[in-house]
Amino acid sequence: MHSENKQEIVEVVTKDPELLAEVINTDAAQTIIVQQAMSLHHGPLPPAREMAEYAKHIPKLWRQSDDLCRTGKK
Repeated sequence: MHSENKQEIVEVVTKDPELLAEVINTDAAQTIIVQQAMSLHHGPLPPAREMAEYAKHIPKLWRQSDDLCRTGKK
């Protein structure tokens, strides 16, 4: 895919919140997000109460993160 096409796709997706949310909620995107977050994290996890709050808002992300940590697979 040419970089012009990629840029056009990025612009279309980021201008439409519903489309962006749909893309972000795909398994492939969630896996990438978890992997990037894990590679950037260099410290202790947040307190349990904060983790619970995060999980309430983004449960699919935390389930995948937990699965990835335990098994190395999504």
